[in-house]
Amino acid sequence: MTHNRFEELQRRCKALQRKHFLKVCGLILVSFIALFWVYSTLEPLKPIAIVAPESSLVEVIVETNETHVVPLPFEAEVIPEVDDFKEPILFLEPKFKPTTTPTLPQKEIQEANRLLKVEHTFLEAFNHSATYENAYALAHFYFERKSYLEAIVWAKKANKLNPNLDQTWLIYAKSKFSLGEKEEAISSLERIVGYIKSEELHDLLDFYKGQR
Repeated sequence: MTHNRFEELQRRCKALQRKHFLKVCGLILVSFIALFWVYSTLEPLKPIAIVAPESSLVEVIVETNETHVVPLPFEAEVIPEVDDFKEPILFLEPKFKPTTTPTLPQKEIQEANRLLKVEHTFLEAFNHSATYENAYALAHFYFERKSYLEAIVWAKKANKLNPNLDQTWLIYAKSKFSLGEKEEAISSLERIVGYIKSEELHDLLDFYKGQR
């Protein structure tokens, strides 16, 4: 038993020695590989020598068997001519500007303000005193401004206040005719000329009938 025990211990010792030897060899190999990798990466790059191309030579053999080296003739590079350099067309997005209210000239603004004041004056006069004269003034004012609908309204009011005067009947008929209501203008004149003696009414009636 003692002899067998000794042999077993001897085998274990040899196995441990082999394992230790293999570990040491492995560490040495790994260290060598690491040192080689570090050396190869840290080694400075060698400059690359640029060799200029030699000029082409043409050997010409003469009858005297003498060899001469003759350089090739220089050929100028042909550059195509460009007549016109066309720049690329750039398509830009249109710039949209916000719509602005057009401003009127100063004279037109002053005239518009003046007409507003006149209209306001006529309306105040009629509201203060509803007479034929004030209604006629408003009818004439709107007719001159080509506001024919308003002119018709005030001509009717004036005719109710005094139906025997021809001024507002003329404004009424002319406003109707200007709005395209020709038959209405003619029929109203035909009714009025029956009891109002007015050359202007007759002349206007004849003129409108000729426009049919």
